[in-house]
Amino acid sequence: MIAILRYLIRLSPWLLLLSVLMACVCAAANVFLMQITVKAFQPLAHTRFPYIEFWALCGATLVSRSLSEVSLTKVSQHNVRRLRVQIAHQIAHLSQKAVEMLPTGSIISTISSDIASLSAFGQMFPLVMMDLLIVLGVFAYLFQVSPSLFVLVVVGVVATVFFHHLTGRKANSLLGRDRIVQTSFFAEFNTLLGGSKELRLNPAKHMRTLANVERTADLSCEIGYEANKRYALGGAVAVASYFLLFGVLLALSEANRFGIDRRAVLSAVMAVLFMRSAVESFVNIVPTIIRGKVALQYIQALGLRLEAALDRDNDFQIAEPRRFKCICVADVVYEYGSTNGQIPFRLGPFSVDVRAGETLFVCGGNGSGKTSFLKVLSGLYSPAAGAIEMDGTLVTSSNAAEYRQMFAAVFQDFFLLRELPQLHDVSCLRRAEEYLAEFDLSEKVLIKGDRFVFDELSRGQQKRLALVIALLESRPILLLDEWAADQDPKFKTYFYTSVLKRVKTEGTTVIAVTHDDLFYGVADRIVLLRDGRLA
Repeated sequence: MIAILRYLIRLSPWLLLLSVLMACVCAAANVFLMQITVKAFQPLAHTRFPYIEFWALCGATLVSRSLSEVSLTKVSQHNVRRLRVQIAHQIAHLSQKAVEMLPTGSIISTISSDIASLSAFGQMFPLVMMDLLIVLGVFAYLFQVSPSLFVLVVVGVVATVFFHHLTGRKANSLLGRDRIVQTSFFAEFNTLLGGSKELRLNPAKHMRTLANVERTADLSCEIGYEANKRYALGGAVAVASYFLLFGVLLALSEANRFGIDRRAVLSAVMAVLFMRSAVESFVNIVPTIIRGKVALQYIQALGLRLEAALDRDNDFQIAEPRRFKCICVADVVYEYGSTNGQIPFRLGPFSVDVRAGETLFVCGGNGSGKTSFLKVLSGLYSPAAGAIEMDGTLVTSSNAAEYRQMFAAVFQDFFLLRELPQLHDVSCLRRAEEYLAEFDLSEKVLIKGDRFVFDELSRGQQKRLALVIALLESRPILLLDEWAADQDPKFKTYFYTSVLKRVKTEGTTVIAVTHDDLFYGVADRIVLLRDGRLA
C-alpha cells in the first residue's frame, strides 16, 4: 500500500494532500458528534443539549467531506489522464521497431483496467484515512469511559480484522491471477475483431477463437467469484462479531466483572455502532489495495519496458524538408532479432545511391527485404552497421528526426491518417480536389477544414486516398510499397503513366516497390533484392 501511495503522491501531491486534510477534519467532526450524541442519550444526562455545537459540527462534516470527495474525483481523473498521456508519449518516442514489437493486448489492459484500479485506490485512500481516524477517535473516547472496555473493544476489533485477513489471503492471490487472465481475454478478443475476415472464411478457426474468448471470460468469472466469495465470508463474520462483542460486554456488566457497569456498556455499544461502518470500510478496501498493487506492478513494468526502448531522438522537432542532391547508402546492415531460436533475417550489407528527382524501382521476391529496405533508407530502422549520408552529411541520432521528414510514404500496412494541416492552404486544397477527382474519390471523400471525411472505403480506395495525402505533403522523397498491387487496371495504368511522370517533373524522388514488370520502363533505375542483398 505504501508503494501505491508514494506513486500516487508523485502524480498529484497537492490535491491528494487537500483531500487527506479534509478527511481528517471530517473524521474529527464525526468523533465529536459521536461524543455529543452518546452523552445526550445517557440515562442520567440532565444537561442542556448543545445545539449550536451539534449543528456546527454537522456543517463541518458536510463541507469537509464534500471537499474531500470533490478533491478525490479531481485526483482520480487527473491520475487517469496523466498515466494514459504518459504512456502515449512514451510510445510516441519509441523506435519504429520497438513499436512493432509492443504487446497490444497487454497495453490495452494496462490503460483500461490497470489504470482504473490504481485510480480507484487513490480515490478511496483519503476516505479510508478518515475512517481510520474515526476508529482511533472512538478508541480514545472508550479509554476515557473505561480502560477495561477499551481493551475489550480493541481486542474484538483486531480479532475481526485479523480473521478477515485470513479469509482474504487466498482471495488476494486470486486477484493477481485474474489480471493475467484478463490480458489473455483482451488478446483473444482482439483476434476476434482484427481477424474477422479470415475467421469468417474458416468456421473451424472462428469457433475456436470464440471458444477461447468464452474460456478466458469464464475463467475470469470463476476467479472473480471465488475471490469475492471469500471477501464476502469475511465481511459476514465481521458483522456477526459486532453482536458477539455486544453480548460479551452485556454479560460482563451483569456479572460485574472488570468494573464494567451497564451505563458504560451503553456508551461502548453506541460508540461501536458508530464506528462500525468505518471498520467495515477499512476492511473492505483490501481487494482494492490488492488490485491497485497488481495494477501498479503492471504499470511500472510497462513503463520500464517503454523507457528501455525509448528513442532519444526528438521525433517532434519539426523541420522544413529541404531539397537534396544525393543520398549515399554505404555498406548498411540491418538485422532482426532471433525468434524461437531461429537464425534472424539479415538485410545487407548493401550500398546504393539515391539521386534527386529520379524514379527508382525496388524489386524482389517475397521475404527478400524490400519493405525493410524502405524502412532503413527512410530512417525508421537504425542500421546496425554502415552509414547513410545526405549530401555529404552523415545521418546520426542527432539529425535522424530531421532526415525522416524528407519522406512521405504509403506502406503495405499503411494507416490512413485523415488530417492534413496543408489543406488550409488554397493551392493545396485545389490540388487535393483535383487528385480526388482523378482517383475517382470525389463522391466518396469530402474535405472539411484540414480533414478528409468519409464513411466507408474499400481497401483499394483507402490506398488511393493514402497516396493523395502523401502527394499533398510535398516531401522531397515519396516511398511507395507495392501501392499498385491491389488497384484496378485503370488506376494502375494512370499511376505509372501519369502520376509518376507528374511528380518527377515537380522534382520529387520516387522509390517504389513493385512487381509490375510491364511498367519497368517508367523507372530511371531498378534495384533487385534477393535474400536481403542487392543482386
